[in-house]
Amino acid sequence: SGSLCNSHTQIARRFCLTHDELAELLTDATCAICHKSGLLGLDHDHACCNTSSGQTCGKCYRGLLCNRCNGLLGFASDDPDLLRAMIAYLEG
Repeated sequence: SGSLCNSHTQIARRFCLTHDELAELLTDATCAICHKSGLLGLDHDHACCNTSSGQTCGKCYRGLLCNRCNGLLGFASDDPDLLRAMIAYLEG
């Protein structure tokens, strides 16, 4: 099994991943949206499960995102219609 720091161990537990699964995800990883490397976080569908306990169901993981892209999705409330309207505004 791969060795992970304490924060990665907590992330693996929260997303119901094994240490090896998380280590594999983080190897040569880039943001799923902007494709930049660096500090990445695991994105999950907030509508899937109640995360008040700090743990997801393990099925709502969507991908790795940088802080900027993750924040943009959060500010848009993961609303595809709002994001499309933003794109139309920028292209208009």
